Amino acid sequence: MEISKTKTEAPGITGRGVTGWTAILVGTAGGAGFAPKAPGTAGSLVGVLVYLAMERLHAGAYYPHAIIFCFIVGTWAASCMERMYGHDSQRIVIDEVLGQMITFGL
Repeated sequence: MEISKTKTEAPGITGRGVTGWTAILVGTAGGAGFAPKAPGTAGSLVGVLVYLAMERLHAGAYYPHAIIFCFIVGTWAASCMERMYGHDSQRIVIDEVLGQMITFGL
């Protein structure tokens, strides 16, 4: 079975409204997913920067909450972006961000 990498139209999610732009902002980790070379690596760097920022602000006690929040919002954003850009698009890097956050949180 082959998975098609073409985009499908999502009802209500076009990338033009507030919901679409929010999904793109979160799913690309603030635009890191649009990096021309190695967008996954750029997303991983964002995850490391989130960890370092929270440690610098002495907010380590809230780090598990940030991971849970990113998981919930990131799942929604990735789902919306998948409908816009197709299955497993390289632009979706929120999973790399979350992976780094979990790794550094251990």
